[in-house]
Amino acid sequence: PRGGGSSPPPPPPPPEEPPPPAGGRRRKRPVQRGKPPYSYIALIAMAIANAAERKLTLGGIYKFITERFPFYRENPKKWQNSIRHNLTLNDCFVKIPREPGHPGKGNYWTLDPAAEDMFDNGSFLRRRKRFKRTDITTYPGYMQNSSAFTPPPAGRPAAPTAP
Repeated sequence: PRGGGSSPPPPPPPPEEPPPPAGGRRRKRPVQRGKPPYSYIALIAMAIANAAERKLTLGGIYKFITERFPFYRENPKKWQNSIRHNLTLNDCFVKIPREPGHPGKGNYWTLDPAAEDMFDNGSFLRRRKRFKRTDITTYPGYMQNSSAFTPPPAGRPAAPTAP
């Protein structure tokens, strides 16, 4: 229509999806928009590495993640369960009991000193390899309250050890 008014410019076309990588493989799951490219292990390690004393409670880890990555402010049950799962199953994380006189809920978590370099060149995007703790005797504070490390009661033979 003719007249003195000008019409607004048309909206830009929606962005096109990028072509598949050069190898031709497609992802099994679509990339979720806004989701950080870090694994849960990387998120936990990042949180601990940024803590002043290099240790955090579970709540402190959650807080770091939600403050740094808005994606995780929604639907917390699923990703928080994954964080707990990774803390307990990965040897690179060590549980430290609270010291007497320091009230609060839960234990602290820290990185195993031998695992501090598990990410290539400090980049949390790629891990060198799965970390496996080799000498558990170096963690007396970690073991003292665990029944798995107490000697068997008298009268019951201990499990045979390999030579």
